[in-house]
Amino acid sequence: MVQSADLLIIQKFVYLLDDFHYKEFKNYLGSINAALPLKLVETIRKQLPAFDSHEKLCNKIYKDAAKAEKQNFNQLSSYTFKLSANLANNYPEYLQPNVEKIQLLVAAQKPDEANFLNAQLLDIAERIVDFPSQLFALKFLSQQSQMAKDTLQTQKLDARLKEALDNQNLFFKILSGFRVEVDTAISPKTDEEVKRLQEYFEGFTNHKCTSVRILSQFICLNIISELTTQKLTGDDTERLKKIRKEIQNHPYVVFPFLMDIKGRLELMILNSTFTDFFAKETEKDIKQLSLHYDSIKFWKNYVNLGELNLISVQSTGLLSKYHYKVHQSDYQDIIDKSDRVLMAEMITKCENIIAKLGQKSERPFEEIAVRMLHSALLILSGGKQIAAGLTELEAMLTNYQQVNFKRSTSSIFMCLMVGYFSIKDYQKCNQTFKRYLKSIKGKLFFEGNHVKIHAYYYLSQWLATGSKQYPAKLNTLLTVDGNDGSQRTIWHMVNYFQLPIAIPDGMLAALN
Repeated sequence: MVQSADLLIIQKFVYLLDDFHYKEFKNYLGSINAALPLKLVETIRKQLPAFDSHEKLCNKIYKDAAKAEKQNFNQLSSYTFKLSANLANNYPEYLQPNVEKIQLLVAAQKPDEANFLNAQLLDIAERIVDFPSQLFALKFLSQQSQMAKDTLQTQKLDARLKEALDNQNLFFKILSGFRVEVDTAISPKTDEEVKRLQEYFEGFTNHKCTSVRILSQFICLNIISELTTQKLTGDDTERLKKIRKEIQNHPYVVFPFLMDIKGRLELMILNSTFTDFFAKETEKDIKQLSLHYDSIKFWKNYVNLGELNLISVQSTGLLSKYHYKVHQSDYQDIIDKSDRVLMAEMITKCENIIAKLGQKSERPFEEIAVRMLHSALLILSGGKQIAAGLTELEAMLTNYQQVNFKRSTSSIFMCLMVGYFSIKDYQKCNQTFKRYLKSIKGKLFFEGNHVKIHAYYYLSQWLATGSKQYPAKLNTLLTVDGNDGSQRTIWHMVNYFQLPIAIPDGMLAALN
């Protein structure tokens, strides 16, 4: 029988795939036009249950096995295994059918075949950090050693088994801590609490277990973006580089079913303050993220949250670009043609999602998210659609009074302020501002939105009353060191409405 040491990782991987998962993987390779990886996988599969030598397999792929071809072949083998990320994302337990096969082989009195299969299962399970498969394989080996009275080998295997079990328990302990302390957090935490959480999860960012490392690094970034009033900034680039490298080097690592760390991470980056939404590189990132969401099958069962997330990113970019211009009489001429098309497309997408949800949605958070985006896009479209957007937002606040909007609260009120300010309903701006202050007590909010909401309130009240206190308060906002574009938008409105505030020469030149 062929020895495990003689096999390539990609050979072991293909050998372990049952017919369903092999077909899924093969179809995926075809869908992304990965011609050579597909040829390699099909060549390996065709030879089973036998295996070609490395050199023979290289010859079958490249028609030669010289030094250059061998180098290309090694790179191809590594790359093809990394493409198994698609199986990891959609079927994280794809190795499990081998557990039953091993049991059946033992029952059929084929121990050598069972042990050979188990050896491949253990190797791949450890690489992709499939805890259940890894634990089964080690238990099988340990029990056999114990039955053979090989005490030393049993102890070694039990030590490996304990380490795998400890890693599995640690992973779920960290995951549970994330869900309780970070992901579902409603009330703001003190600086001391945030620091304590950061230090706790930081302690696992260099752990030996790959999935533990990636999860803890992901959580550390979430602590910044979810438990503070700030989005990710340039100071967090090293953290981002580290986790992106981990995922790039280990894309085949499996996580619990329905968990999409890569998708959430890339969305977080697109929403960060150092991302230029309208840069060509960002357009490329959005397309890549869209492809990623399309490749994740389970998203399609949840009103396609992937698509909703992308709409959120694009809407945020448009909001930052246009919110402080909607009130201008020539606004319709200001909107770029491509942006107008994008707004219309996203409004239609939101309406399609709302239609799928139905009149009585059992998923209030999804409905809140999509209706908020739909309303924001209507307001940004200007004209008569502003009133429609405002009506929808007000209705949402009324219909979901018992639902905690979490950090979406500031986004909702930001859109309301933009809308009422644009139609010159300054009394409504006043009322909305007071409602906002009341609604955020004891809750998390985005600092950038918080500043802009205050700016719209001060400006609307100055326009309504002419009181000098409001330019003074607005001027105070301009002393706050922000990094999300808040100051620039405020300066733009100061200049447009000719407020009695001195504009620095450099800023004045930038505005004009």
